[in-house]
Amino acid sequence: TFNTDPPAVIATNVRSFALAYDTRSTLVPGPTVTSAETLLSSAAATTGTNDQVVDNKHYFAQFINPTLPANATSWAITRVQLYVKVAGPALGFTNIQVQTVGTGDAPSGTVLDSASLDESTLTTTSTWTQFNFSKASGISPATGACIVLSWVSDAQSASFKGQNSAPAPLLLFTSPDGAAWTTNNNIIQHYVYGTYNTPGTPVPAYFLTGVRASLLTSTDSGATTRISIHLLN
Repeated sequence: TFNTDPPAVIATNVRSFALAYDTRSTLVPGPTVTSAETLLSSAAATTGTNDQVVDNKHYFAQFINPTLPANATSWAITRVQLYVKVAGPALGFTNIQVQTVGTGDAPSGTVLDSASLDESTLTTTSTWTQFNFSKASGISPATGACIVLSWVSDAQSASFKGQNSAPAPLLLFTSPDGAAWTTNNNIIQHYVYGTYNTPGTPVPAYFLTGVRASLLTSTDSGATTRISIHLLN
C-alpha cells in the first residue's frame, strides 16, 4: 500500500511476478572544480613609481582582468596586497573594496566584499599590506573586477604607490568622492590572488524510461499478463 489504508488484494493464486526496467544514460557535468589559490594580477615595478594619496576628494580604483582557462565558469578574489604608508598623522581609515565593473571598466558601485585599512598600523615607509576577502566570488570570466580605495576618515587616510605607463587593461581611475571616474595613466602597485572554477569531469547519469511488469496467476504460461509503462525521462 502507498498510503495508510489497509492493503487491497489485486490478484490471487499468483504463480510468478516480475518487474523489468528500461533506462537510458547520458553524460552530465561533474562537480565544479575550484583551483588552488593563484596570482591573478600584479604590478610591482621598482622604478617609475609615485605616491598617491587617498582623501575625501580622491578615491582610487584598479581594474583587473585576469587571464583564465577557456573553460572557467567564474572566479574569485581571495586577497589583495597593496604597497601603502601613512599620509599625515596616521589617524585615517580607508575601505579596500572589491567592486563589480561598470561603464568603461570603472567601478559599478556594487561592492562584493570590503576590508578596512587602519592608517595607525602603517609607517612612513611603504610596506606590502594584505587584505583578505571571502565574499568576492562568482565573478564572470567575461568581466574584470575593480579594487577600490575609498576614503573614510581623516584629511588624508593613506598613501599608496603607483607606477607610470600603465599597460592596458590595468588602468587606474580617480574620483572626487567616488562619483565620476576618470582614467589616470598609472597602475596601483598590487598583488591580487584568487581562485577560479571549472566544470568537473563529466559523469554518467541514468534515467528510468519505462517499467515492464509480468504477472501469472495460472499454470498456463500463455496466460501471463504483461504491462508496460513508459516514462518521460
